[in-house]
Formats: sequence, structure tokens, C-alpha cells
Amino acid sequence: RKKLDLLIDVHGYQIFHDGVFNADPHPGNILDLTDGRIGLLDYGQAKRLQPCECIALAKVLMALRDGNEDSVADAMRELGFRSKLDRSDILAQTAAFYFDSDEVFEKLGYNNNKAFMEHLQKVDPMIVVPDAAVMVARTSILFRGIGSLLRQRVKISDRWYPYAKAAIQEEVKLKLCT
Repeated sequence: RKKLDLLIDVHGYQIFHDGVFNADPHPGNILDLTDGRIGLLDYGQAKRLQPCECIALAKVLMALRDGNEDSVADAMRELGFRSKLDRSDILAQTAAFYFDSDEVFEKLGYNNNKAFMEHLQKVDPMIVVPDAAVMVARTSILFRGIGSLLRQRVKISDRWYPYAKAAIQEEVKLKLCT
């Protein structure tokens, strides 16, 4: 579990502090080194985020961690998500699925993410999914898949919260996005 947490933490740091991260952290791109370290390979699918994109993503993560549906939906709108009906519940569920855990679709009775995404699209189709969100969501979902293989529950918002919070605090000081 420690190595999985370290892997998730490294990516949280890269996303919210560096603004550049490996968006393809599947098991074939991760080395378990004999001295306890992990090695990250193949940055062919790296993603660079602009500072304001990092801050907008950080706001989504903070809102997810705080658990207020309206705040999550507002943060998703600020990030650039748009849906046909602009339903806050669907935006919040999309955020939870993209950036947090599998609990959101399990609680609603779906046993896989494909069926859940089809449900969301049927109820309130997304018409804009910002580029900044796509690879971060992919990374989150890959980590949850690795966690599932290891029989470990993964809640991305818990692991990335400190990095998201630090990014917002830094933005307040530097006023990068105001």
C-alpha cells in the first residue's frame, strides 16, 4: 500500500506543483526497485497543464474532499465542463468518477465504469470536457485500477488534497489566475 500511495502522491505533486505529469502510469511503466524506490518509465504521454488549469483542477479536488455537491459542480464549471442540462448532481458525479473513486458508481448500483458513464451521458450529456481534465482523469482511473488489482481502495482526493491545497495557497500569494 505504501508504494501505491507514493505513486499517487508523486503524480499529485507533478500535477499541482509542476504542471507536468506522466499520464500513462500503468503497471508496465512502473518499476518496483529492490531498494524500495519506484521507477517511472515512458513519459510519451506526458501532459503539461497551464497554471490556471492546475488551480481549477485543485478547486475540484478540494470540493470533492469537502463533499459539497454544489461546490463540486461549480468547480467543474470553472474548470470548463459543460453539460446539456447543467445538472449539478451529474457534474458532481462526473467529478467524483473522474478525480476521486469508484464509490460513486458503486453507490448507484453500477458494477463498472462503462455502464456508469453511459448512465451519466444519458441523463445529462457532457458537451464540453476540457483538455486539462482528460489526462488527469485517465491517471486517476488508472490508479484506481491498479488499486483494484492490489485489492486496495483508492480515494484520489484524499491523496491529492495536500498538493491541491498547496497549489491554491500558492496561487493566492502569486495571484496567477485572478
